Amino acid sequence: AELLIRHPQSIDSLIGRWSAQHTLGRSALTKSLSERLAYCETYEQQLDTLRIFKNEQILRIGARHLSGDLDSPAARRLVTRLAEVCLDASVSIAMSEMERKFGPCGFTDAIPFVILGMGKLGGSEMSYLSDLDVIFVYDAPVQTICQISAHEWFTRLAQRIMSTISVHTAEGVAFEIDARLRPSGQKGPLVSSLSAFRDYHETTSKIWEKQALIKARPVTGPEILKEDVGKIVSECVLRTELSQDDLAEITGLRQRMENELAQEDKKHVDLKSGHGGMIDVEFFVQTNILKHAHKHHEILTQNTLEALTALHEAALIQSDTFETLDHGYRFLMNLEDRLRIMEHRSVNRLPLEGEKLVGVARRLGYREGQEHLLVEEYLRTTQSIRAIYNSILQR
Repeated sequence: AELLIRHPQSIDSLIGRWSAQHTLGRSALTKSLSERLAYCETYEQQLDTLRIFKNEQILRIGARHLSGDLDSPAARRLVTRLAEVCLDASVSIAMSEMERKFGPCGFTDAIPFVILGMGKLGGSEMSYLSDLDVIFVYDAPVQTICQISAHEWFTRLAQRIMSTISVHTAEGVAFEIDARLRPSGQKGPLVSSLSAFRDYHETTSKIWEKQALIKARPVTGPEILKEDVGKIVSECVLRTELSQDDLAEITGLRQRMENELAQEDKKHVDLKSGHGGMIDVEFFVQTNILKHAHKHHEILTQNTLEALTALHEAALIQSDTFETLDHGYRFLMNLEDRLRIMEHRSVNRLPLEGEKLVGVARRLGYREGQEHLLVEEYLRTTQSIRAIYNSILQR
């Protein structure tokens, strides 16, 4: 409703060629956005056009999701694909600005620069208003570009990309972007050369970084460089053999996240970080991948539900465990999506009583006065998830 009030013309995106519009692949979406950007005369117009396009596509996805035409995993794949298209466009816009400021960069082929998607972006699991977790990797064939060091040039390019996609304009923000998962975290350089990225993950990366790499997926850049970066990522995970100390560190991290981020009480729960929440499922899956992937390469996949299926098919988890976690994760994803649509902000905290609970329950199909049934189902689901998490991960 807010999108339609601000942009009444967006109603056109919900009628007419409905099915055709929503079967567009990434290349067709890229073409559509590129055609719009071609009419822009200024950088500011490009920023607004990018945001309008993103909002219209989110409107389409959300309408189909609410109507029951899409389930949450399918909707999240579409949101992720949209984010990738917007990232691609942001790279092109940023490159044009870099060349306008510094002159032609001199690359004869595609720019040797990859954005590595992490977290929900890497796992194709982006919900409404999810941030983009990214790592920037380059492989410059020369030491200097436009009379500045290649590292400095790619750093400025990454900064321009982040500004292009995340700065607030009159049309809002396209996506918030977070680069804190890069090597050495916030203390490390914003961009990494391919060789530095390889060396770091061969010699220095900690167990939580290896765990984060399970979801890593190159989302933009030339195919050859994407393959090189993807190989570094997969080899880092596949050579890991989980020790008891590693397991203790992972469980300690999970406990800190619950204590410091969830902050649950008798009136509120946290769908993501709370007791039996989505992170319990993700940590269960990721720990099993780190434990078994060096012998079972086929279980290494970025998407949580797909990884659960792979673990089950490899006979590494039992059928009842798979069914409980698969059903529970889908339930929590759907609940989070409905909550975020209702609130129109990145939120995971759900009240156990009051008008907000009533609103979410109605959107999930519960009848008036039945919101207590949603609470009961939530508690049953999260207790089942936590029981599995405790039995496998804790000594």
